[in-house]
Amino acid sequence: MAVISDKMIAAWQTRIKHEDFNVKVYLAMSNWLNLSGFPGAAALWKKYAEDERIHKEWAVNFLLDLNILPIEPSQEEPQTKFKGLPNIITLTFEREMKTTEEVKELAALSLHEGDIISFGLAQKYVNEQVEELAKA
Repeated sequence: MAVISDKMIAAWQTRIKHEDFNVKVYLAMSNWLNLSGFPGAAALWKKYAEDERIHKEWAVNFLLDLNILPIEPSQEEPQTKFKGLPNIITLTFEREMKTTEEVKELAALSLHEGDIISFGLAQKYVNEQVEELAKA
């Protein structure tokens, strides 16, 4: 029997999937920026991708610590063509707003479930999103 509910396990698996997709999106943006003559911006978006990989690992390690097998996601490919640096900035902000809503829902679900164990990590994601929105 797991320490957290099946509903929470599914929510954490979704968080892993979404963070993994964020990694791919930011790497695609970094690659486009690099080829379009924006090496400094490309390096910054590559760092953003690494930050997202770390966020994914938070959820992976959380499940592993609870003796729950995390699922490595397979998913659609991200957009690879952009209209320019302003477009990438706008898309980044939109992605971070979407992620903020997702982690707020995760925190709310953990409270609704009475899952204080999950709430601790969910709150870490919520706090991280404040920084993410500021950077975007």
